Amino acid sequence: MLRLAELARIITRRLAPRLVMAWCVGMAGCDRGGETAEPVPRIEVVATVYPLADIARQVGGQWVNVRAFLEGGQDPRNLTVSDNQRKQLRDANIVLTSGYDDSWTKELGGRNYRLEHLLGPQQTNTGKKDALAIGGQGDLWLDMKVAGEFADLVADRLSIRDPQHGDEYHQRAAAFKDEVEQLDGEFRAALAQTGQKKFLSARPTWGALAHCYGLEEIAPGDTVAWRLTPQAVLALRHAARENQTDVLAVDTDLPPAEQAHIQAQTGLRLLRLDACGSSASDGRSTYIRLMRYNLEELRRILK
Repeated sequence: MLRLAELARIITRRLAPRLVMAWCVGMAGCDRGGETAEPVPRIEVVATVYPLADIARQVGGQWVNVRAFLEGGQDPRNLTVSDNQRKQLRDANIVLTSGYDDSWTKELGGRNYRLEHLLGPQQTNTGKKDALAIGGQGDLWLDMKVAGEFADLVADRLSIRDPQHGDEYHQRAAAFKDEVEQLDGEFRAALAQTGQKKFLSARPTWGALAHCYGLEEIAPGDTVAWRLTPQAVLALRHAARENQTDVLAVDTDLPPAEQAHIQAQTGLRLLRLDACGSSASDGRSTYIRLMRYNLEELRRILK
């Protein structure tokens, strides 16, 4: 009997760890199966410009994969879609357009496709009003009321694609709108005190930003600032005298040498605004950072 008892102890000592390990592996397998029954794939979003991409990222969080075609001083009116970008557009669940003509969208599909996939700031209530007020020639996303309404539209569209996280999308959109409304209040208080209300630009760009704060963008021509012809320079000088302003808006990402050349040509003070921001982490990498920069520049130059 002693030998049998000793044998039982040896067997138990040797088998017990293996039994425990097998139990743990089995339990882990059960847990893993419960957690990853069917992972929700990320929603693919492509945006023409970086600020709209950031809004989608703020609203969609971990459930979206967002790409932007343009940032850092690039103009969506100059966009020529490459073959690789066409593929990204075809593969996207949602395409965020700039609010300009974006004629390349006509290649993507018919009316039903556009209704289901395309979304732009011109579809917001405020965006429609801005587009009428400025003749459609302006970066509509620079009106912060448009941005807040656009976040709601993005949340609605994401919720259709992914109802499981619909509440989260709308909560994140509401949080973004709270930030935007707070900054908008700062804008209104600061810009109400500015002495100048008018500024010039070589190409209509900043009309939506100006319109919502009682300012006025005056664009006597339609040319990019770094290609000013002598006739364009004369038109800007004439408009400056007619409207009693000495301020010319340019994109802040223009090289310093180009900015100095434009200032020397026109004799005007430069208002360095930013329409597109940047994905660089140390720059104007969120919509709020972008608009705060523009507020500070408007207040500094138009004081």
